[in-house]
Amino acid sequence: MIVAKRPRTPSVCLDPQLKSRNYLNNILAKTEAIDAGVLEAIMISYSDDPAKQIVGECTGDNLFMIKDNVVYTSPLEIPMLDGITRAFVINTLCPACGVEVVERPLTLSDVLAADEIFLTGSAAEMIAVTKIGRTEDDAHVVGSGVEGAVTNRLRSAFREVVTGDDIPED
Repeated sequence: MIVAKRPRTPSVCLDPQLKSRNYLNNILAKTEAIDAGVLEAIMISYSDDPAKQIVGECTGDNLFMIKDNVVYTSPLEIPMLDGITRAFVINTLCPACGVEVVERPLTLSDVLAADEIFLTGSAAEMIAVTKIGRTEDDAHVVGSGVEGAVTNRLRSAFREVVTGDDIPED
């Protein structure tokens, strides 16, 4: 994964809660990822103030980080899409697995200091992130460079739900 040079479209320009076909900024950031030879790009919220440049999501996935066995994700006000899988992880999966979830604005520094990172999306489901950077030389290794224990536990529980006989209806 990389950090996109292109920021997230501000909500005053396009409300991320509206599922529209206007994904141009996301597509351009995804192109950056493809050009860098990686699968995804972190999008930072647009602001001239570095303190307000918050990580909420990637080009098509919500981002979660784990620090000291606690799951963190930015609140929807960042702005970002209120993903279905994001909500399931926060409201159902983490509580069922006994994992604490905290919603607070995450800076890029927070994300880079994470023990584990994972992404969620309807198509992607749950994906562990092991590196952030444009090349192997500048890649920041997340945790030990492999899927972490908390991410693995959550992802395994997620797979049990989506492949089991008792699939949630909403």
